[in-house]
Amino acid sequence: MVKIFLDTADIAEIREAVSWGVLDGVTTNPTLVSKTGRKWGEVVQDILAVVDGPVNLEVTSEDAPSMVSEGRRLAKLHKNVVVKVQMTTEGLKAIKALSAEGIKVNTTLIFSANQAILYEWDCEVLVASIRHPLHVIDAAKIGAHIVTMPFEVLQKMTKHALTDVGLKRFLEDWKKVPK
Repeated sequence: MVKIFLDTADIAEIREAVSWGVLDGVTTNPTLVSKTGRKWGEVVQDILAVVDGPVNLEVTSEDAPSMVSEGRRLAKLHKNVVVKVQMTTEGLKAIKALSAEGIKVNTTLIFSANQAILYEWDCEVLVASIRHPLHVIDAAKIGAHIVTMPFEVLQKMTKHALTDVGLKRFLEDWKKVPK
């Protein structure tokens, strides 16, 4: 099965998805956190308090030593933190160092097969930026382990016209059942 992650920093969306029992984890980034208008630390603490699974937090440094230092700080926040590191040469250095320390890492901003080939680590493939429910199916078909998507895509995954028709019919028929 493909693991379902939300790509958001909106705690209301995360709480709703958690209540459905289908959420395996969360991915965030500086852009998503900035959209909340809240302090980074508050957003992160709220997410960590409700998500019982991986919470991917992105480093914002650009050089390997700073990325490693920041990654260590992030990893200490909670056992579920996965440190997101950008696919750059400096990022590769940081990934190597963090992985050697046993810190869980998510490499982000991979857009080509060439970038993906640079991996020698045991890893899971995470398909990001899902924009339509059919893309989830495509990701599963190519063997992705994880898909991460905005909340509205997750909502669309619950919908089907025949479900609506079937439910309407069942409820209409239920009204006809003698009580």
